[in-house]
Amino acid sequence: QMKKLLFCVLFSFTSLIFAQQTSPVTSLTTFFEGFHARDSIKIKSALAPDNQLFRTSNSKNSTPSRVEMKISSFIKAVTTRPDTPVWLEQLGTPIVNQHQNLALVWVPFQFFRDEVISHCGYNSFTMFWNGNKWPITSISDTETTDCETIKQGVKSILTLEIELFK
Repeated sequence: QMKKLLFCVLFSFTSLIFAQQTSPVTSLTTFFEGFHARDSIKIKSALAPDNQLFRTSNSKNSTPSRVEMKISSFIKAVTTRPDTPVWLEQLGTPIVNQHQNLALVWVPFQFFRDEVISHCGYNSFTMFWNGNKWPITSISDTETTDCETIKQGVKSILTLEIELFK
């Protein structure tokens, strides 16, 4: 009985330490490596099975909208796209908020097609520590073509992007 209790305590403590040493940004790195490589397996490995994807924007008359895209449709669009135009999502420095097994990552981005900026905005990733990794449970992003203010946030491209293109 005591051995079982000791094992449970040690296992829980080890899991807690590992959770604190594993960054939610790791899932983002995996997701964007898969995105740029058109690798559905890698993209899916970063996602929770019930992941949700939303695009928020304002219409020309400034009416807010939020559109849900099925993650399977997103993955199909990403992985079956033609070789040209070349897609590049350039990320800025993420802001990570984490408490226990919940994390929210907010990161500015610029999206290029053949080295020409198409749009920009912010990505918001919600993640859940499942005891093993940080799968992405929800992705929301904004989209605008007014990229001057967002450029400032993306200017200092961080290690995350450098890791994406190794």
